[in-house]
Amino acid sequence: MTLKLLVTIIWATLFSIHLYAQYNAVVTDYSTSIKYNGYELIEEHSQTIQINNKRSSWIADVNIAYGGDEKIEIIEAVILNTNGVVMRKLKKKEITTRSNISYGSFYEDGMIKEFSLKWNTYPYQIKYTYQRTTNQFLYVAHWDPILYYNIPTRTASLRVDLPNDYEVAIDDPKIFTKNIELLENNTVMTWKTKEHKLMKVEKFSPPTGELLPTVKIIPKQFTYGVSGLTYSWANYGNWVSQLNEGLDVLTFSEIIIIDELIKGISDKKEIIKTLYYYMQDNTRYINVAIDVGGLKSYPASYVCKNKYGDCKALTNYMKSMLKHAGIDSYSIDIVAGDNPKRIKAEYPSQQFNHVILAVPLENDTIWLENTSSYTPYNYLGTFTQNRKALLVNGKKSQLINTPKLSLEESKEESTYLFTLDVVGNGELQLSQTFLGDEFDNHKYRYKELQKEELKEYLVKKIPYKNIELNDWKYHQPNRDTPSIDLEMNITLKDQIRNIGGSLVINPVPLTIQSVSSSSKRVSPIRINYPVYKEDSIVYSLPFSNNYTIKTPENVEIKTKYGLYFVKHSINGDKIEVKRSFQLFSGEYPVDEFPTFSAFFEGIRASQKQSHIILKPNQ
Repeated sequence: MTLKLLVTIIWATLFSIHLYAQYNAVVTDYSTSIKYNGYELIEEHSQTIQINNKRSSWIADVNIAYGGDEKIEIIEAVILNTNGVVMRKLKKKEITTRSNISYGSFYEDGMIKEFSLKWNTYPYQIKYTYQRTTNQFLYVAHWDPILYYNIPTRTASLRVDLPNDYEVAIDDPKIFTKNIELLENNTVMTWKTKEHKLMKVEKFSPPTGELLPTVKIIPKQFTYGVSGLTYSWANYGNWVSQLNEGLDVLTFSEIIIIDELIKGISDKKEIIKTLYYYMQDNTRYINVAIDVGGLKSYPASYVCKNKYGDCKALTNYMKSMLKHAGIDSYSIDIVAGDNPKRIKAEYPSQQFNHVILAVPLENDTIWLENTSSYTPYNYLGTFTQNRKALLVNGKKSQLINTPKLSLEESKEESTYLFTLDVVGNGELQLSQTFLGDEFDNHKYRYKELQKEELKEYLVKKIPYKNIELNDWKYHQPNRDTPSIDLEMNITLKDQIRNIGGSLVINPVPLTIQSVSSSSKRVSPIRINYPVYKEDSIVYSLPFSNNYTIKTPENVEIKTKYGLYFVKHSINGDKIEVKRSFQLFSGEYPVDEFPTFSAFFEGIRASQKQSHIILKPNQ
C-alpha cells in the first residue's frame, strides 16, 4: 500500500466519522438478500448502525416481527467499535420470543423476537443479521433503502435470486444502480444506492410512503391461504373472494333478529339503513392489522356471537346481513387516510389497508363505513373519499373510484358575536357548523372524549386569549346528517388595546394551514380534499358613537389554487368582518410551488393588516 493510498483511506475514515457524528445515529449499511428456490422464499437482512449518543440508544433494543407461518433465525448480533472490531457477541439465551399483540387488537398470530445490543461507550456500532423463511407470500420483495425515517442511511442494497421460469412484475425506480446477471437456471438482480438523508416532511405533499424509492417484485402466481394470480385486478380480486369464501353464514338467532327488524319494509334503502343502524348500535371495532398479512376475514357468525370485529369482519358481517335480506353488496379494498398513498394501477397486488362496503342500487350506490358507530349512513369522509379502490366481485373484480367531496360538502361556517366594553371585556357567542374533515374530527371527539377532555380540546380550538368557556352544546340534526353544529358561550377579557387614546381591535386570523415560502421544496403539491371556511365576526360596541371607526381595505385574492376575501361593514354600533377561504383539491408540479406559496403569503400579509381602529371624536 502506497503512502498516498494510506493517507486517502485514513482521511476518508475520519471524514465518515465526522459525517456520522452530525446525527444521533446513522445506518452505515443496510443489506437485504432474497432467494426463491421454487417452494420457499428465503430473506436475509443485515444492518449495521452507528449509535453516537444516548439519545439514540433505543435503536439497540431490537424487535423483529414475523408472521405465524414464518421461520426466523438470528444469524449474527454483535457490538462493534467504530473501527469494526467486535466488542461483544449476543448469546442465543439473550434472545426472547413473545406474541405480537398490539393495543386495540383482539387477535394476532404474529410473533416478535427481541434482544438488546446496548453499550456504555459512544460512539459504537451494532450489527445484526437474521433470516426469514416462508412458503406463503404476496410479494417477493417490497423493499426501500431507508431503515428508519428519522435516521440517515449511508449505503443500502437489495439482491434477489429467482428461477428463470418464475414470472414476476417488477416496479423499481431509476434512482437505484441496477445490475442483472443471467445464470443457467436463475437470474440474480441487485439494486444499490448511497447517502439517503433524513426524509423531509412537507405540507401539502404526497405521503412519505409514496415518496420513498421502493423496489417491489410481485409474483404472477402465488399461494397465500389459497392460490392466486396477479395478471389483472380481476385475478387479484378473485383471489380475495376465494380467500373469504364461505364466511357469510349468520347464526340462527341473528337471522331471527334481522327478519324482525326488516319485517314490512320493502324499500331497499330503508332495509340497508335499518341493518346499518343495527350493526352500528350493537358491534364495536377492534383492530386486526391488514397489509401483507391479516387479509382473511373472521366469519359473520363470529361477529354475531362476539359483537366486535376489524374492518374486514364487520364489513363481511354487514354484507352477510344484506345478503340474507336479498340485497347484493361488494367489499371494497381501499387505502384509508386523509393523505392516502396512491395505489399503482399497473401493478395488481395487495396495496390496501382498509375495507368498506358498496351497495349498488338501480340509480345509486350506497357506501358504508362499518368500523364507526357514528359515521352517517352513505357517507365517505376524508378517510376514504376520492381514490381508487378494488371492488371485490370474484372474476368480475375491478378498480373503481370512490366519490369525491365537493367544496360545499367541506364547508366550515363560524359566526362570532362579540359584545365588548371599552377595555375589551365582555362575551362571545360562537356558533359553528362543521362538514368534511372538521365534521369527522368534532364528531369523533364529541363521541369519544370525556366531558373535561372535550372542554380542554374546545378551549384549545378557540382562537382567542384570556377566555373562559362557560357552556357549549353540540347538535346534529340526525345521525345521517354529515354536519355537526357547535354553540359556545365564552367570557373574554382584554380584547381591545388602547394605543395613545385610540382603540385597536385585532380579529384573530382565519385558521388555515401555513405554507413555507422555502425555495427548497422537493415534493409535488397535493391537496386531497377541498377546504372551505367562512367567518362572520360581529363586534357590538355600545360605546362606539364616541369614536370614528376605520376598517382595513377589503381584500380579494383569486388563484387557480383557491380564493380568499375579506369584507368590512359598519352598521350603527356594530362592526362586521366577513371572511372566506377556499382551497381546491388538486395536484400540481413542484415548480408551481412559488406561485402556490404566494397565495398563502398574500393571505398572511392581508391578515397582518387586519386591525380595526377607533379614534376618539374631537
